[in-house]
Amino acid sequence: MLFLLGLAGLAVLVVTLSRIIEWMQTHRQRDGSGLGTVLTSLLVIANMLLVAVTAIQGWAFIQSERASIAPVRIRIVPVPLAPGRLVIEADIQNAGRQTATVSSSVIGWSIDTKLPAQPDYGSDTVFHAIILPNVIRTIGVFAKNSDGSPVVLTNEQIQAINNGQISLRIYGRIIYGDQFSRIFGDQTIGYCDVYTPTNTPPVGMFNECGDPQYTYAR
Repeated sequence: MLFLLGLAGLAVLVVTLSRIIEWMQTHRQRDGSGLGTVLTSLLVIANMLLVAVTAIQGWAFIQSERASIAPVRIRIVPVPLAPGRLVIEADIQNAGRQTATVSSSVIGWSIDTKLPAQPDYGSDTVFHAIILPNVIRTIGVFAKNSDGSPVVLTNEQIQAINNGQISLRIYGRIIYGDQFSRIFGDQTIGYCDVYTPTNTPPVGMFNECGDPQYTYAR
């Protein structure tokens, strides 16, 4: 909002400057000093700035009107962690003003001391949905190993996670579009959350991991 107000103020300043220059050109007698040429150049610059400001304002307005997808909560089943098959659920919300069409959604996980340098998202979750503004939808997956077998947590792994020796991290990527995608292209977000044993289920057992390789909006 402050950005748009700043652009509006700059536009007013440019318009005012151009009107002053036009008035000076109209009422100033040429004295052979080249003042008229200088004023003309200033007027051209002022008009170019006005065009640029108008274009930026238009772009900022469109961006503020676009769909905006973001995860609002990551969950596992069961919670807290228990031995057995790992099930992951991600609640995502469209906080924008346009309807979003999700074309790709992938979820990955890591049970280790640190994340891989680059995300390995795995296969698509086949969650392709239309999400209206302010609507929350849930993506759910049964976690699988690279050979297709289910991820089954053991007592030893759960104890290591609860003791802080290793971490369970859930990360994902969502690609979605809206009515402006034909001009500006689809949007992509990445998210990453780490299981935090000291949290409580009502609050949520995951906190953002904050890794820029995994958390982004493009």
